[in-house]
Amino acid sequence: MKKVLFALTILAGTLVSAQETSSEKFQIGLQYNQFFDKQDAVSLNYNGIVGLNTRYKVVSFGVADLNAGLTLSYFQTRDLKDLYPYKDAININPNIVAEFNTNSGFKPFVGIGYNFFNSKWKINYSNLTIYDPNDPLFESGTHSEKVRLSGFNINLGARYHFEKWFYIELSYNFMSIKTSGDNFGLWAIDEYRSWNDFSYYNTEKNANLHLFNIGVGVRF
Repeated sequence: MKKVLFALTILAGTLVSAQETSSEKFQIGLQYNQFFDKQDAVSLNYNGIVGLNTRYKVVSFGVADLNAGLTLSYFQTRDLKDLYPYKDAININPNIVAEFNTNSGFKPFVGIGYNFFNSKWKINYSNLTIYDPNDPLFESGTHSEKVRLSGFNINLGARYHFEKWFYIELSYNFMSIKTSGDNFGLWAIDEYRSWNDFSYYNTEKNANLHLFNIGVGVRF
């Protein structure tokens, strides 16, 4: 009898596990992200490259599924005449997404989240050819500062699901960011002509960023 009960317990556990697997609660995808315009220090300094997007379905309300997610995005620095040599950046974005169910594979969604944009500014003073020897800023060696930006975002888009497990995605991401922590700030050269004649942007105050994303992923 004990062997039968043990076998039934194992079978029940297997069926429950299979049911949870077939419920397709997880989504993971790769996406390309890029700025719409080059109007601020962040978009002038960085190119969007790739993002990893994960979601877990917390609860379903029939008309919509509520998902908890995490998006990691990689941004590559631009060539700015080596005046302000920033390192590549990683953006960490925990988020909550409502994905609306339709009678087709088309599923629009809306999400809100918070961004942690991390990079580093580093300069080698020994490479500078014009300097004031009495200014301690221009001592030989290297100097670096962390660049930390943070703020809320809203993500609007849609996914088209094929065969319930594969999807393509197109979305728009609005990010409102500000400097945070012990931060050098973020500068970008807009027009470079000479050391004494250039204009720049900075993010000492809030900045609004506009990105588009396109990607593919799987559900399981």
